[in-house]
Amino acid sequence: MGDYQHYVRVVGGMVVHGFSSAFESPRPGDICIDGDAPRHFQRQLINDAGQYLYKWQGDEIVLRDSAELENELSDLPPAPPTPDQRIEQLEAENAKLKSDNLMTLEAVAEVYELFLTLGGG
Repeated sequence: MGDYQHYVRVVGGMVVHGFSSAFESPRPGDICIDGDAPRHFQRQLINDAGQYLYKWQGDEIVLRDSAELENELSDLPPAPPTPDQRIEQLEAENAKLKSDNLMTLEAVAEVYELFLTLGGG
């Protein structure tokens, strides 16, 4: 089939990198999965959510099932707000602070007026 070897790199049981000997030399610990492979390593290892699709189990690559991938996603913290969401949040907080400050100033003015009315000044 070819004059190349295909390798994978496994970290924490997950297949995190795959390559052909045509373009990269294996490091210690990389695993040869095909000794007579085509020039290009074409297996997709990561899905659109950034999850590793394969794990190393025993002596073979195993496709992770959808339940495992869904559980992994549900364990992730929520995504940070987008810049537009953050701006909206900060504007709302700023408006509340301005309102709180205005109420404080009005309360101080009322106390001052009461002080003046009672003959304090």
